[in-house]
Amino acid sequence: MTKTSSLVQIRKVIRELMGDHEDGLKDIGSVDTVKSSEKTDALEEARLAIEHVVIPKGEPVELLPRPPHIISLQLDLIQKYQLEAERIGSGADTQLRILPFHTTEEGNSEQNSMPDNELDDFINVDGNSNGSPYVVDRLPLLPE
Repeated sequence: MTKTSSLVQIRKVIRELMGDHEDGLKDIGSVDTVKSSEKTDALEEARLAIEHVVIPKGEPVELLPRPPHIISLQLDLIQKYQLEAERIGSGADTQLRILPFHTTEEGNSEQNSMPDNELDDFINVDGNSNGSPYVVDRLPLLPE
């Protein structure tokens, strides 16, 4: 059990749990249950890394080595967050590194790539913004 949630401690605990599962595979249950648990653990690892480190701190995170079919599931999840990842290692030691920002070909972050004229659409003539691309000058008359 860890007292803090540092990434190093979480990775250490996950590796220990993976080692326990390999030793006691017969005690856990069916192989399908283990495969399902492995998928869930891998996706949860990626989600936690994204939500607790990559997005808020802007730091890359290396995930634990996984089989290719699980890495593809992790990649799908990473892409849903509009982030990028790169493969590190080969064979059984292949793992993903989640990168902080999805970049365009010019190397600019997509978060800063909205042109000024698109931003102007969110601001009305007075310079006030209501967060909507639609501007309402006056309310419609309601029937009595």
